[in-house]
Amino acid sequence: MDFKKCPGCSAEIELENNKCPVCGIEITDNSEHRIDENGVSLDRRPQYAKKSAFAPSSAALPQQRPDTKNTGRGYEHNINPRISAGTVLIIGILAVAGLAVAFIASCVAAIVGGAQIIDSLGRPRPEELVMPIVFGGFAFVVASSFSGLAIGYNAGAYICMAAGTTKGRILTLIPMLTMGGYYLASVTAALAVSFLGFAAGGRFIFSHTIYYFNILLCILICGYMTNRVFRPEE
Repeated sequence: MDFKKCPGCSAEIELENNKCPVCGIEITDNSEHRIDENGVSLDRRPQYAKKSAFAPSSAALPQQRPDTKNTGRGYEHNINPRISAGTVLIIGILAVAGLAVAFIASCVAAIVGGAQIIDSLGRPRPEELVMPIVFGGFAFVVASSFSGLAIGYNAGAYICMAAGTTKGRILTLIPMLTMGGYYLASVTAALAVSFLGFAAGGRFIFSHTIYYFNILLCILICGYMTNRVFRPEE
């Protein structure tokens, strides 16, 4: 297949193209230099034509600059303008507000709901059923806190993008599927920790260490899921 060489950047261009896709220079019939697949020139015209005495000097001719819009710089990823401090403030306030409301509501729901479930088991309460309920309550509070944080962040992002304070930048939003994953992953981790505690022995169950480990594990899982959402595209 035959090609022609761009006089501006020496890129190989197909014969039917009249504009270089690399530097953007318009290519006329007088400026084309055809080459074959082996790089051998197929243009039999002289490389250097005689200059007319009436032709203007090169200094008088307008210099044609390469079109940088079609270069690789135009396709670089993750080039986003910085958002303003007001945008960060609005999103931060709404995110913290959503976190606070979700944390308080989830604590009340976990305490009331857990107490009702434990009382329904009767006395003496079998610890094999009580401890997974307690761990599940901790997991519910953690997942609700992350969901409230995500809802507050999304609300702030929507408001700022609608008001145009993000300088044209499209902010990443946390989808509802991720919020549902908070609950599923946290409760699953709480059940796994409770069964591991029973396998290790009853005294280990009532140690504060396993309570803290359960909460920390749920926080790490939810934090990892959130990081996956905000991770830039490769």
